[in-house]
Amino acid sequence: MKLKLQVALTMALLFISQLTFAQAKVVSGTVSASDTNEPLPGVSVVIQGTTTGTVTDLDGKYHIEVPNNDAVLVYSYIGMNTQSFNVGNQTTIDVMLEAGID
Repeated sequence: MKLKLQVALTMALLFISQLTFAQAKVVSGTVSASDTNEPLPGVSVVIQGTTTGTVTDLDGKYHIEVPNNDAVLVYSYIGMNTQSFNVGNQTTIDVMLEAGID
């Protein structure tokens, strides 16, 4: 009986540890120009404080795996103002970049 209890406790601890590490998620969306509402290809999307990032495709779409809900995504494009967004519980973040210089 003691062995069964030890096995059950070990399995429970492994399950809980897996839940702790399973907080990573994928965020996706579309980046467009605010003045034309046209999608922007080649926008840099980076997790703030890291070198992890991606770029938008020809339709302005992107997807990126973030480590947790505390992540901040930074969107930058030549000739546009850089914007940052907290991920929080969101799995879709659509962004409108404004023309300008940072």
